[in-house]
Order: sequence, then C-alpha cells, then structure tokens
Amino acid sequence: MRRMVRDRVTESIEQTKPQMEDFIIQRLLYTEAFPYVLSEVVASIREIRKLRVTPLFKSDYPPVEIVVLLRASLIGSASRHNNDFGSRTFDVDVELDARGTVRGNGTYAIVLLGGKLKAWWAGMEH
Repeated sequence: MRRMVRDRVTESIEQTKPQMEDFIIQRLLYTEAFPYVLSEVVASIREIRKLRVTPLFKSDYPPVEIVVLLRASLIGSASRHNNDFGSRTFDVDVELDARGTVRGNGTYAIVLLGGKLKAWWAGMEH
C-alpha cells in the first residue's frame, strides 16, 4: 500500500508544479549564504531530485507529510549592497515541506507549508 500512496503523491506533485513555482516565488526562505536580493522573479521547476513521503498514521490512504527536493531556475533582477546586477538566472535546489490528504478520487491534495533554499549556483547574465 505504501508504494501506491507514494505513486499517488508523486502524480499529484506533478500536477501542482505551477502552484509550487508560485509558492517558490512568493514564500521561499533564502539562506544567509545567498548574497542577492531578487525582484520580479520567475521560477521554473526542472526536476524532482528527492521525495520523502511519511504517513501520519496507518490506513489505506493516510494523510502524509511530504518533503520534496527540487532543482529549479530562478530568473529575476538581482541586486546586492545597493548595486544592480540586472536580470540573472540562478540554478537552485529548493526543499519544500507539504502535507497531503487523499481526495475522493484517490489523488492527493497537496498543501505547501514552507520552502527553503538548499543550494545555488552563480547567476548568469542575460
């Protein structure tokens, strides 16, 4: 049963990628090591690198805690210490925390709870 739940959660995550991209733009927590301030950001998810699904209790289709590590691109105007660097693209690894509950049709509704920047690569100029 656990494999079936994981497959259903993976399917639901694929369907909610646009909402995940919006969440990354609006609510991503940047680490202190990320030296730029981004504005007018556009996010694009490239791949799901890791997925951890933990049932909250035993049942056929239990509510689950979800941690997903994504590789994404962030494109936006970058500035640092009042210096404008123009439009740049950053490749980032983002970890999102979520909860999933089963719907009547067997798919999972995903509610995003938080997200943080885990790694980033130098921004390329446009």
